[in-house]
This record gives sequence, C-alpha cells and structure tokens, in this order.
Amino acid sequence: MTMRKFYCRLVVTMFILCVAVIAGNSMGVVKASKVYQEHWTYELINGDSEVKILMYNDPTVTELVIPSRIEGKPVTQIGEQAFSWYEDGIYFTNLEKVTIPEDVKSIGEKAFYNCIKLESVNLPESVKSIDFWAFRGCTNLTGIDISNVTSLGGGAFADCSSLTSVEIPKSVYFISDKNPFADCSSLETINVAEDNDGGFIGNSNALIRMLGEGENEEIDAIIFSRCKNTVIPESLSRIEINDYAFSGCTGLKSIPFEKIKK
Repeated sequence: MTMRKFYCRLVVTMFILCVAVIAGNSMGVVKASKVYQEHWTYELINGDSEVKILMYNDPTVTELVIPSRIEGKPVTQIGEQAFSWYEDGIYFTNLEKVTIPEDVKSIGEKAFYNCIKLESVNLPESVKSIDFWAFRGCTNLTGIDISNVTSLGGGAFADCSSLTSVEIPKSVYFISDKNPFADCSSLETINVAEDNDGGFIGNSNALIRMLGEGENEEIDAIIFSRCKNTVIPESLSRIEINDYAFSGCTGLKSIPFEKIKK
C-alpha cells in the first residue's frame, strides 16, 4: 500500500469516527436491548435502576401478564408500540387480556394500538400517564379503570367503538387537546369527578375544562371531548372547541352554536 493510499484511508476512518461521535452526542447513546424468558424484549432506564418493556416476541399471544421485575429491577414503563406492531404486516390482533404490574408508571405511544380483540386491561394504581394513541383501535375494549391516571394523551382511546362510558377521576389534570376519545361511536356517558384537579367540570356528559383567571380573556371554557348526550351548561357563554372534539359523534342531535367562539 502506498503512503498516499494509507493517508487517504486514515482520513476517511477519522471522518467516520468524528461523525459517529457527533451523532452520539446529539442523539444520545443507544442502549442495547435485552431479552427475558425468550419473549420479553426490554432495556434498562434511569441509571439502569428500572426496566422499560419494548416488545413481546410472539404476536399470536392471547393473554399477557407483564412481569413485575426483570434482573431484580422493577418494570416501570411500557414502551412505544410494545404490543401493537411486530413486523411488517404483523400485529397483535389476537391479544385479549393484559395484566400490568404495580410499578408501571406510564404506557407509551401506540403501546396497544389496533389490538382489536383486547377486552380487558388491568391497570394498577401506579399508572399515571397514558400516551398518544396508546389504546387506539381497541374495538373490543368495553371499559378501563383510569381512576389514578393524571395525564391522557391525544387519541389515547380513539376508535374504541365498544367503549360505552368513561369515568374521569379527580386525579386527571392534563388531557391533550386532541380528543382522547375521538370516534368512540358507542360512548354515551362521560362522568367527571366534581373535584377534578384539572378544572374539568361534571354534569355535562363531556370533557369541558373551565379556564382559570388570567388564562384567556376571550373564552370561558374548552370542549375536549363529547358523547351522544352532551349538555353544555347555561352558565358558559363563550366556548372553544378543540380538534376532533366532535369526531365520530353519530348520535349528536343539537348544540347551541351561539355560544361557540371558534
């Protein structure tokens, strides 16, 4: 090899290393995933003190009990698309029941997206956050207990066409402006706890948030979600409608548009 070729290869190698270092610094180091008991793909998070489930490696499964601990560490997160997409054209369309362990705090984006046979999900009190489209398209899901959840992402339960009622507890203080219950065609009841922490009001059969003093001088409240028998309180004269708030509202008969600002 001539010296010229040697230096050319050396320059190219150094360039590749520099690009790798820059990419690593800008995007963070990618951790290697691991496999537990043949089927559970996971990674360690938060200083390797907790576990995040990435995938279950058998899309034909009908019932799942997610392990509470792996490597002696608590499972605290269900990752993005963990039980929705397996590989090209293959989804978890046979999954009917899921039990989530006590230490799980969050359910990631599209975690159970399009699990069309999913009927039952046991959520522990530890779950506080349900992300964007987490259960979208779970058309067999008839109910879910979110009594300790504090945050609901956009479309979290969109297209859950068997869902007939929803209980919004006191603990929910954040709901995405993209309707978490869009296109839930069978939804008839939305009950909101009277002392809800997020300013969502009861007795309206909808998700309507009263604005606090100084938030917006032009409107009194925002409609996040509705159902077939929504009632807008007479006391609200200036209302804003969020995106998809009335999406799939097949049973809606009337609404007082003179109150609507935009």
